[in-house]
Amino acid sequence: MFEHVSLKNLRQYFKVNSLLADNGAAMNHGITPTDVESGESPLGAGGFIDRYSPSNIENLRRHYALTLEHWADNFEVNGEKLRGLAGEQRYRIWRVYLAGCAYGFAHNWIALHQILATKTSNKSWPLTRDYMYR
Repeated sequence: MFEHVSLKNLRQYFKVNSLLADNGAAMNHGITPTDVESGESPLGAGGFIDRYSPSNIENLRRHYALTLEHWADNFEVNGEKLRGLAGEQRYRIWRVYLAGCAYGFAHNWIALHQILATKTSNKSWPLTRDYMYR
């Protein structure tokens, strides 16, 4: 979840590659700009894709928009209970955050990329996704 790392710490975060076994794999899931070619993206220059060999990249943006809509709806349904647990200020911050994120994903302002990656020397992964549907 590289959105929590900050740009200045990405190089350190992506050193996980050195910890992978030669036949190992890493799954990373993170919120990114919709323009992954951007220099601000943890996927682009110097980021995840440069350090790994992506075996599978999927943008779950539309799925996450729906997930966040459900979370926001449940948040509203349980609003009084949540206010009591968290206090008014924290309640309001999370209310805006959930609704704003749902809106951002739904309108293609932000994306959620899930990447399965291996070391470039790892040739053991399937060439197709057929194994997922058996």
